Amino acid sequence: MEKAKEIELDNKIDAMIEKYSKESVMGFLDWLLNMSETELNATAELCEIIDRVELNKQQENHQPD
Repeated sequence: MEKAKEIELDNKIDAMIEKYSKESVMGFLDWLLNMSETELNATAELCEIIDRVELNKQQENHQPD
């Protein structure tokens, strides 16, 4: 199971590199790896909020008027 998660992560990183650039993605990952635990937790919470907002927007756009 751990190998499957590793492959999934590799695929996501490869997709990000295709969309942006290797330098941008590596810079972003380096930035994440150097964050304190508090900063990392706050970033994760913000990402969850953004995901919920995006989901709500998608649901609103698919509701019949």
